[in-house]
Amino acid sequence: MSSARLEVLECFALVAGAGSISEAARQLGLSQPTVSRRISALEEHLGVKLLLRDANGIALTDVGRRFLAQLSPLVARMAGLLDEVASVNERLSGEVAVAALSAYGEATLVPRILAFTRQFPEVSFRVEFLKEIEILAAVREGLVELATLTAVPDGSWLRVHRLEDERAVLVTSFGNPKGIANVADLEAARLVAYRAGDPLLEHFCRQRFRGFHKNRLQIVFTVNSHKSMLDILREGDCYAVLPYAAVSDAIANHVLRLASDQEVSGGLFLGYRAEVKLSRRCQTFVDFLVR
Repeated sequence: MSSARLEVLECFALVAGAGSISEAARQLGLSQPTVSRRISALEEHLGVKLLLRDANGIALTDVGRRFLAQLSPLVARMAGLLDEVASVNERLSGEVAVAALSAYGEATLVPRILAFTRQFPEVSFRVEFLKEIEILAAVREGLVELATLTAVPDGSWLRVHRLEDERAVLVTSFGNPKGIANVADLEAARLVAYRAGDPLLEHFCRQRFRGFHKNRLQIVFTVNSHKSMLDILREGDCYAVLPYAAVSDAIANHVLRLASDQEVSGGLFLGYRAEVKLSRRCQTFVDFLVR
């Protein structure tokens, strides 16, 4: 593939991802007429209409959507290959900005970052622990390059990789003998939540306890720190739903125990904006995590 053709295909992918010719032009450092000419030339070469243009902007045709779905990974791979070949002797350096959920970040992400920096000591990291809705906003606004997520949002604006399976479990102090087997037990329990309307707690209860109603839960502590939640659980007869990764050590050391044989399975994903080409340091870190 010639570099000129690659540029045209990359141009289309950026326009489709940004939903705007002007935004794609800004990212490419080109004029809007130049970007428009490249798109028109591509449509003429293929003999199909890829974009619909009107006063409100652009939209993909059905053919355009199918073409983009097949094109995006190819363009990303080709661009990555060109960068790799061009920078064989270049040392990785600079900052990688990541937004993460605290449970995964503290238990798994930070140790993986430390392992990565032992291989690439000139790469620095800025990690922010946020709520999932804040994570999505940070990625969309370009405040961070990478994000960890427990669900893949609707739409195609993110490219995602599954990092690992995740389990949510109901735990209590190791010394608390009472388990939770049904809705009545759940409604009588003193619960610790990560925040108001704790999504993990509510999702677990909906999946595992028929007849659950969130207004009947007794939330006695709300604290947005998994460490503080563990401290509260350790000292009393409270219960909480937490990712297994956040409590596995405490369970192994007989500090906490499972209060129910029920659990909820899910996934943990790494995401980044589909229309943005990652720096080589970011792409190398993504490859490191996915492996």
